[in-house]
Amino acid sequence: MVSDANKGISQITYNHLNLPEQITITGKGTIRYVYDAAGVKHRKTVTDNTSGQSQTTTTAYNGGLVYERNSLRLISHEEGRIRLSYPSNQPVTYTYDYFIKDHLGNVRMVLTEGSEQQMYLATMETERSATENACSATSNRAGA
Repeated sequence: MVSDANKGISQITYNHLNLPEQITITGKGTIRYVYDAAGVKHRKTVTDNTSGQSQTTTTAYNGGLVYERNSLRLISHEEGRIRLSYPSNQPVTYTYDYFIKDHLGNVRMVLTEGSEQQMYLATMETERSATENACSATSNRAGA
């Protein structure tokens, strides 16, 4: 594949290992990859042109360590990963993610130590409240 009109990708160039070396996205920017001779990815450079100014973000890969803008962001291990975040004027925080894999080794679920509570309340829609009240009023009567 050298382009994809659905995603706005105007050009994809490949290296001698048939790995993507540069991806150009129309109106957004470019993504460049650097690999070693064995095809292991060492660096990704994203140039973003959407804001009028060109912003470049470099991500470096060194084994199981991922550095973004020269700061350690991710440590991969056999059972999952450790995500590092650097809040301003606070110490580094670590978030542990554990991977649940299937028999082929594909990640099926990610468990994390963070707690997130989502509530889905069962409420009536205001548009149909008269109809719903009438239905529930007749079904709640004795003998109905």
